[in-house]
Amino acid sequence: RSQRKEAKWSDPRAERYYQEHRHYLERKTSVLIHFDMEEEHVLIRDGHIVGLVDFASAFAGAPGEEFTRLYGLRWKDPLFETLLEGYPAIELQQIEFFTFLHLHWRIPWHVAKGNRPEKIMLLTQLYRRLIGSPGR
Repeated sequence: RSQRKEAKWSDPRAERYYQEHRHYLERKTSVLIHFDMEEEHVLIRDGHIVGLVDFASAFAGAPGEEFTRLYGLRWKDPLFETLLEGYPAIELQQIEFFTFLHLHWRIPWHVAKGNRPEKIMLLTQLYRRLIGSPGR
């Protein structure tokens, strides 16, 4: 089992959020995480999912990690909660925690790449909401 490095937090609100939710990192088993559940990677026939493609980002992790990227982009969409109804064992708080970890490095990555400002703003709003930051 690999050792995780402890993160360094420049914002005390992020540190507090991490400490309050880090128990989601503790698990005895892992599942296969596709980690790129966008529409173009889900094959549908007759209204049913029949396959997934593009496993380039796949890894083993906690079930809530599967929804991290999707939640980051669709957290304002009421259909996201409808999607989660099909996964009763996964808590929204677990998804939010793994999204928080993902955004902590992903937002600076988007800024450095010069990606769309509206996407960076959406992700930053979510990050601020999660840690309880003003200006959300």
